[in-house]
Amino acid sequence: MTRIRRPLAVALAALLAFSFAQPSNATGALSNYTINHVIDWFFRGQTFTPPATIYVALATTTPTQAACGTEAAYTGYARVAVSSSLVNWEGTQGAGSTTASTGTSGQTSNNAVITFGAPTSGPTVVTAFCIFDALT
Repeated sequence: MTRIRRPLAVALAALLAFSFAQPSNATGALSNYTINHVIDWFFRGQTFTPPATIYVALATTTPTQAACGTEAAYTGYARVAVSSSLVNWEGTQGAGSTTASTGTSGQTSNNAVITFGAPTSGPTVVTAFCIFDALT
């Protein structure tokens, strides 16, 4: 059995911790909830079942890793359901792709337009969007 020397083990632990550390005010950052599930699944062998449907929400303040921010609340607003699929979300290799990710961008975006209800009253300045695994 090969032993890992302590300085290497400490450096490896620091690297892994750094890999998931994100500024708390980073737009586009993964939420604490998502990071915890990825760590438990990938490193700790826990079961992870991705949602069959995700819900896109609009925010009127800047999200953090802890929360979406203030979700839009104008009359006519609701989160929009989008099925989790290769067709609906592009792979990391580029725009419009519908095959499993093989790229290096670490990013995805929607392949089709996501339409929200028209505002009929209330605040309508949207500053960000958030992704949820539930309608409410």
